[in-house]
Amino acid sequence: MNRTEIILKEPDTPPKKLWLALGSFFFLAAAILATRGYLDAPGPTEPIPDAEIVSQTPEPRFAPTTQQGRSGNAIVVLVEPTADRKADLYPNAITNYLEAPSSTLPTDPLDPALHVARLGLERLKLIQSYTAKITKRERISGKLGASEILNAKIRRPMFNEGKATAPFSVYLKFAHPRSVAGREVLWVEGRENNKLLVREAGFLGLIPIFLDPESKLAMSDSRYPIWEIGFDSLIEKMIEKGERDQKIGRSTVEVNRWVELDQRPCTEIVIAHPEFQEGFDFHRAEIVIDDELNIPIHYAAYDFPETPGGKPRLLEQYTYREVDLDANLTEEDFQRSNPNYSF
Repeated sequence: MNRTEIILKEPDTPPKKLWLALGSFFFLAAAILATRGYLDAPGPTEPIPDAEIVSQTPEPRFAPTTQQGRSGNAIVVLVEPTADRKADLYPNAITNYLEAPSSTLPTDPLDPALHVARLGLERLKLIQSYTAKITKRERISGKLGASEILNAKIRRPMFNEGKATAPFSVYLKFAHPRSVAGREVLWVEGRENNKLLVREAGFLGLIPIFLDPESKLAMSDSRYPIWEIGFDSLIEKMIEKGERDQKIGRSTVEVNRWVELDQRPCTEIVIAHPEFQEGFDFHRAEIVIDDELNIPIHYAAYDFPETPGGKPRLLEQYTYREVDLDANLTEEDFQRSNPNYSF
C-alpha cells in the first residue's frame, strides 16, 4: 500500500527571538512588581511610630500644659518657654486664642480648637498657591505602609466675583521610597475629564497614563483622592470631625504652646476619645500648628487599641515641611508640557 507522508504546516508565528524578547520583558516587569513590596517595607530609618499615651491634665483640658517628655519617634520637640506668654513673641498667631483665661473660654473642650481651625481657614483665603515637601504614612486595608516623601505644588481654586479664574491644581513628584522615587502626578480640576496624569518611576514610566482619581489603581496606596490634598481639606476635615464628635460623646483636649517641629515655633493640640463610641474614627489625634504660618503642618491620627491596654495603631500621618506660601505658581506649573517634567 502506498503511503503518503503528510507534513503538518507549522502555524505562522513570530520568530523565536521575538518570543524570547517578549518573555524577557514580562519577566522583568514581574520582577519589578514583586520587589515593590520589599522596597516599600519600613527600613531601619523608617521605624513604625509608637502612639503615645494620653496624659491626664487638670481642668480645663484646653489650658496650656507642662508636659515634660514624649515617647520614641515623635517628631515634635518640647522646648523651654522663653516668655510668660507665647502671644508676646508671636502676636499674630491664631493659637493665641488658646491663652485666653479659662473663665472666658467655652465649656466644651473642643470649642477652642474648632475656633482656631476656623481662623486657619480664614488665613488660607489670602493664599493663592504654595509648595511643600509632604511626608505621609497611611494604613490601607489594615496594613501600615512605608513613609512616602513627595514634593508638592498646589494652587487653590481662585474666584473673581463668583466666577472661577483658576481651578484647583496639583503637581506631585515622589522622592521616597526607592520604589516610587521619580513618580510624577498632575491633576487639574475639570481637565482631561477630571483624570490624573501619572508617570511612574523608572521602566514602568515609559508611557504616562490617565487614571480616574477614585479608581482602584489610583487609590491602591492612598486613603483619599487627590482633591483632598492640602491645607484646605486638612482643616475642613478637622472642623467636620470636631463638630461631629461634640455630638457623639466625651473628648479630652490637651494643648502645649511650647513645641517645635523642624525648629519652627509651633503649638500642639492633642484630641483624645478615652472610650470608644460608634462614630468616632480615631482614638487620638495630634495637630501641630505653625505659629508664624498660622496653618497646621502636622496631623496624625491613631485608632483605638485592638485589645484592652494595648497601644493605639497609627492610621494616618501627614507632615508639611519647607512650606512656601508665597510660591507664586503660574499656569505652566500645571501643564504637561512643562520642560521640567517628564510626562
